[in-house]
Amino acid sequence: VIVTVDACVGNDVLSNETNIVAPNPFDQTLTIRASKIGVQHYEVINSLGQVVCQGSPINFCFSALDSPTVQIDTRQLPKGIYFLNLNTQAGKLVKKLIKN
Repeated sequence: VIVTVDACVGNDVLSNETNIVAPNPFDQTLTIRASKIGVQHYEVINSLGQVVCQGSPINFCFSALDSPTVQIDTRQLPKGIYFLNLNTQAGKLVKKLIKN
């Protein structure tokens, strides 16, 4: 199985964002903060290249501060390495995630 990860070269808006996903490593839930980069769609992909969950801004919740976030229930996922693909207004971002 080959997993290809596209790098975001020359995209300062995306490459400077480090607090989009928390926590990492994760256990039972994973939180995506969409407001910082304008997330349009997300996918969580396992090490076999299979999409294990996905969503779009319609799934995002707005807090009192109008900061859209989505919490993904990851209890059903086995421990291992995952990749989060984020399609944003500024381009595509891939984050490596670890499930404890």
